[in-house]
Amino acid sequence: MVYSDATSVTQLPAECGYEPAAVVVSTVVSHPRENYLTCDAGHKSVSADAGVPTCTVAGRPDLRPLKPSEEHLPIEVQGGGARPEIGDTLYLIPRHVCPTVNNFDEALIVSNGRIDSVERVTARGHEAPIPAGRRVAIS
Repeated sequence: MVYSDATSVTQLPAECGYEPAAVVVSTVVSHPRENYLTCDAGHKSVSADAGVPTCTVAGRPDLRPLKPSEEHLPIEVQGGGARPEIGDTLYLIPRHVCPTVNNFDEALIVSNGRIDSVERVTARGHEAPIPAGRRVAIS
């Protein structure tokens, strides 16, 4: 299975028609102050290794993700956009999908707004560094 992210979409020619192929489903959990919200997807979900912003919010160019904590993502509402309500769902498109995919055993495959299947994520984890039973010399 191949995933694309917000970065790959900006690097590929628009005429190719590529779209992000991975999203993180997140929930708005607080309104810390006017024009700001917090959702439950921190850098464990949308990795900060590609920098800030760690993601974009699908369909909401007025929402600007800020620097995440481990479990939460603050977002600024810009340009007079409507602030999502607590409990609303946001679809986050990671800037770098590899660390996100590595956190999950399975991915939901969605077409036309419906779940088609659940697929095992095979591009996660690593092989054992040394085969079991092999002798090694450690000084």
